[in-house]
Amino acid sequence: QEMTTIPFKNIKLFKPEDFYKEDYLGKACFSYEYKKYGFYENWKLALENLQNLPEKYKLFCELIPDKTQVKPYFDIEWYEHEFDYDNSEVLFSLTKALIKILKQEWKIDIQNKDIYVSQCHRDTRKGYKNSFHIIISPKESIIFNEASDCLFLAKKLQEQIKDSFDPSLIDLSVYKRKQ
Repeated sequence: QEMTTIPFKNIKLFKPEDFYKEDYLGKACFSYEYKKYGFYENWKLALENLQNLPEKYKLFCELIPDKTQVKPYFDIEWYEHEFDYDNSEVLFSLTKALIKILKQEWKIDIQNKDIYVSQCHRDTRKGYKNSFHIIISPKESIIFNEASDCLFLAKKLQEQIKDSFDPSLIDLSVYKRKQ
């Protein structure tokens, strides 16, 4: 079993086929450069270790393994040279649409305060990328059995915003296996 170790804070990385032989369920799982996988016992420990790495090693993404329960989540992203959208307008429309969809589809009432948004805007080789991550987390949790179950909701969200924004803002690739 081949394992790569970055010389900082006991980070162990595995090839994907070896990772799935490990005891990763319920742990803080991540990918490194989308090619190697790793995990820590919890996210507090993971963030304490990963955030202190030198910038050139900060190439980590959260990994949601198959069969992991998740709250509804969305990746929203676009390049400024492709679309000239106002971030506030995009977030307002998405929030409004999510509240409407959950009410219509499942009779679930959520408030703005139940929708958590983080941002990760950055310069890339392709240009400036606007990037938001949205998680729905009301008092009474909404849980999907696995990430791919969120795809239905993401497609509904695309349908709701299509008159105002390009539906491709909602990245559907995050619901594929091993994302």
